[in-house]
Amino acid sequence: MPMQKWVVFAIPTEAKRTKKAKSMEIGDFISSNVRNKIWEVQIRRIDRDENRWIIYKLVYNFLTMANTFTQIHLQIVVAVKNRAGLISSDWESRLYEYMVAIIQNHSHKVLAINGMPDHVHILIGLRPNQSLSELMQILKASSSKWINEEKLTKSRFAWQEGYGAFSYTKSDVPKVVNYILKQKEHHRKSNFLEEYRRILDKLEIDYNPLYVFKEPE
Repeated sequence: MPMQKWVVFAIPTEAKRTKKAKSMEIGDFISSNVRNKIWEVQIRRIDRDENRWIIYKLVYNFLTMANTFTQIHLQIVVAVKNRAGLISSDWESRLYEYMVAIIQNHSHKVLAINGMPDHVHILIGLRPNQSLSELMQILKASSSKWINEEKLTKSRFAWQEGYGAFSYTKSDVPKVVNYILKQKEHHRKSNFLEEYRRILDKLEIDYNPLYVFKEPE
C-alpha cells in the first residue's frame, strides 16, 4: 500500500492579496491557535510511492467547528462621526444593502437593518468564526470607504469611534426586529442620544456620559 501524507496549505482570507501562506502538517494545523480566523484550506494528499498529489479544498471552519452550536443575537449600533446627519434618504437603502453584504460575506446573518441620518441599527446572528471587534472594524472601514468613493456626501464621511453591541435571547428577537424597522417612527419622539442612553439604562450597562457618542459640532 502506498505511503500517504497529508499537507495543509492555509491562507487567511485577509492575507490573500499579499499571497502570504503557511504550510504545516495537518495535525499541527488543527491543534494550532488560529481557530479564530477564517481560513481557506487546501489539503494535498501525497501518495509518495506513486508520486501523485490529490487535491482537496475545504473551509477551515468545517474542520474545527463541526460540533459547535451557537445562538448569538446582537443588536449593533453605529453612529456617524459627531452624530452628523449625513446619511441621506436618497441612498440609505444602498448603504444598508452594502453593509448587509459585508456581514453576510463573513458568514453572519442579518435579521434587520435600519436607521436615521446620524446612525444605523443592525440585528445580526453572529457566528463564532470571527470576533465582533474584527467584524466591526471591517464593516465600518469598508462602508465609509464606499460612501466616500461614491461621493455620496459633500464632506468626507466617517463613522464615530466605537459602537454599541447588545445581546438578546431568541424570544426577544421579534421585538428587536420590530423596533429597528420602526426607527423613523421612534425618532419622532426622541433623538439618537436619548435613545442610546435609554438602551444602556434598560440593559443596566454602566457608562460614562462623557464617552457616549459626541454631540454634533
